[in-house]
Amino acid sequence: MIEATKLKAMGVLSGVCDLILSVPNFAMGYGGMFIELKVGKNKTTENQDRFIAAHKDDYMCIVCYSLEDFIVRVNMYLSTK
Repeated sequence: MIEATKLKAMGVLSGVCDLILSVPNFAMGYGGMFIELKVGKNKTTENQDRFIAAHKDDYMCIVCYSLEDFIVRVNMYLSTK
């Protein structure tokens, strides 16, 4: 609860992905990439699911569960520009 209060005071919005790559990929039809980072068996929250659903047509939205997955998917996105 204390951590949530601190984050809210800093302007963090519930549901927004952890990382935003603001590099358009016109070949794939995306204006950028939204990346949600998860660990272990953690799943996305309802707010995160809504955020991803609202942006998936204009931005590549991914959920990564490992560093390797993150590296592969970001490299793929950047290499197909």
